[in-house]
This record gives sequence, C-alpha cells and structure tokens, in this order.
Amino acid sequence: MTAPVRIVPARWPEDAEALRRVRRTVFVVEQKVDESLEWDGRDEAARHWLALDANEVPLGTVRLEADGKIGRMAVLAPRRGTGLGSRLLTAALEAAHARGLERVYLHAQEHALAFYHRHGFVSEGPRFVEADIPHVSMTRPSAASYRLALDGAEAVRRVLWLLGDAARRSFVLLSRRIALAPYADPYLARALTALARRERELPVRLVVLEPERPLPAPLRDLVHDLPSRTGVRAPPEETTVEAVQPLVLADDRHLLRFEDEEEGRGIFHWSDPSAGRAARGVFDALWNEGATPPLFRRMDL
Repeated sequence: MTAPVRIVPARWPEDAEALRRVRRTVFVVEQKVDESLEWDGRDEAARHWLALDANEVPLGTVRLEADGKIGRMAVLAPRRGTGLGSRLLTAALEAAHARGLERVYLHAQEHALAFYHRHGFVSEGPRFVEADIPHVSMTRPSAASYRLALDGAEAVRRVLWLLGDAARRSFVLLSRRIALAPYADPYLARALTALARRERELPVRLVVLEPERPLPAPLRDLVHDLPSRTGVRAPPEETTVEAVQPLVLADDRHLLRFEDEEEGRGIFHWSDPSAGRAARGVFDALWNEGATPPLFRRMDL
C-alpha cells in the first residue's frame, strides 16, 4: 500500500530547497531545461504547493502567479500516474477561485494536453517552443464549474478535444450536420478510440438527425474498427428534427449545446450534472427510438 501523500502550501524562499529539488530533477535533469530559464525570478511573488510523502520527502510542485498563470507543475517519475498531478493542479485552481481570479492559464507541454483537457482547460493559439520543448497555451475559468459561449468552428474544435479527453465512461453526440469539419478532427478520433477500447458498454454513441451524408473519415474508421463499442443511429422519419438541438456530452457532466451547429455557435457547460442529465434524457429518447440507417451500416462504412 502506497504511503499517504499530503498537498501543502509552500513559500519562497522558506521552502525553496524542497521546491528546487523536485523542479531540478524534472525540468533541469530529466528535460534538459537550462537552469537560467528554470529559475526565472518569479518564484518569490508566486504561491506554491508541495506534495510530501509520510517522511516529508517532496514528490511534486506547482505554482500560481498573481495574474492567474499556473506553472512549474512537476511530479517525480515514480509517482506519475497516481493522481498526484491532479491534486496539485486542484490546489492551485481552488486558490485562484478563492482569490477571485476570473480565469487561469498555463503553457502546457504538448504531451500533457490530454491531462489539462480533463481538467477543463481549452487550447488557445498555435503550438510554440519554450525552453526547446513544444508547448500550447491553455486557459479556463477558475471556478470548478463554468459556462463558455462559443463562436466559430475553431472554438468548437478545441472544446471537442476537451470533451474527448474528459470522457472517462461515455461520449454521446447528437448532430444535424455530422460532415462538419470539427467532427473530422483526428485528435478527437484518437480520444474516442481510446475510450472505446477502454470501456465495454457502448461508450461512444452518435445520433445523426439528417443522415444524408457519410460520417467523416476518422469517425467512420472508429465505427468500422470497433463496432461493438460504438453506435450510430438516426431518429424515425416522423421525428421533427428541426426542433431538436444538437449537443455533445461527456460523462453526463460536460456539455456542449449548439445554438447553430453549422456556424459553430453554442454554450459549453463544464461540470454541470444538472444540464448533463437533461441533455442525456433528450439523447436517450432519440437513441431508443432510432435505428442505424443504411448509409451507416457496417457494410457501407
């Protein structure tokens, strides 16, 4: 049994030795970041947290700057994959919310995008290089649950990345125009493929309101390769599809509800179980009444 780990506030310079030990191991030694870049002169003004084991040995760090920037997230290699990074990030998010910060942001290393997506961060802007490591800017409101208005295909694409990575049990999509570009994004398809391989109870389901066009290639390949873990249906012909609002839902908590799917306008609800349950009811009613149309049967994919 792994010994308990505490997440505790830390201060600079009083706790600098412990903070430096973790960050030097992860960033300077492991990732080859130059020392002059790692110690950037911004630690004294920032808030810090340490993960400590039962013997007070430091295992991880994170810092929060006054403008809402979260950074220096580091967990020693033997403790990665144990949820320690999530606990450190949560400590920083809770502090930002308590301080009244409206938003937080960070520069995520490219390999960690899925981790931050699962915690409600949305990618912003193109990939860039920092300390010789590929990064992506990410942002989110500081509150545990929030709503964001979306406008445009690129905003929808980024939220679909987030929803795909956040889905640990189920992902459902109710679409009028399934051929739209954001649904063809390969990052989304990779996340849904991982979900479908991991879960067994039909974790990926799609209802297409107007099934006159084929699925985008990445979704088509997913349905073709994993037919027992994915499903596609269309509602009965007598359904008044014009009255149905398209939506995307992950784990009955994280919801994108479209006002105009084609124009990419909608409202994104992060961690809103009430809205999620209502959306799931709409989806399930259409799913239970629907059937797989000829265009989407496996032989035609």
